[in-house]
Amino acid sequence: MASNGETNGKTDLLPFRAMTWNVLASAHTKWNTAHGGERMAEESECQRNNRHTIVANTINREMPDVVMLQEVDVRFLPSDWEGGPLPCGVELRGYKAYRSYALTRSGVMEGVAILLRRGVWELDTSLPQEAWCR
Repeated sequence: MASNGETNGKTDLLPFRAMTWNVLASAHTKWNTAHGGERMAEESECQRNNRHTIVANTINREMPDVVMLQEVDVRFLPSDWEGGPLPCGVELRGYKAYRSYALTRSGVMEGVAILLRRGVWELDTSLPQEAWCR
C-alpha cells in the first residue's frame, strides 16, 4: 500500500497497481539444444523491436504504479535511461527506473528493473538523509 502521509497521527494507506513482466533478454531467444531444438541465431532487430514495443505499449496502456521486469537487458532499457524513447522507439511516460544489471556468461548486460510511476512514489524527506536510498 502506498501512503499519502499522516493525518491526525494516523497514516492513510492507498491501493496501488503493480505489473510484472519477463522481458526475455535477447540472448535467450535461441532454441535450447538441451531440449531437442536446433540452435538458432538470436532474434533479429526487427523481431526484438516488435517484442519490446508490445511490452512498452502495454505498460503505457495499463499505467501501473510499479513495474517489475525480469530478464531485461540494455537493448530494452539502457543503463543510462532516465526517460524518453526506449531503443524500440516507444516512450515510457512518467516512470523512474531502478535497475540491477550484471554481465552474463554470454557477455550481455541483463538483470532486473523496477519502474516507479512518478507522483505515486515520492521520497519521504522526513526520514534522516542517511536512510535515503538513491
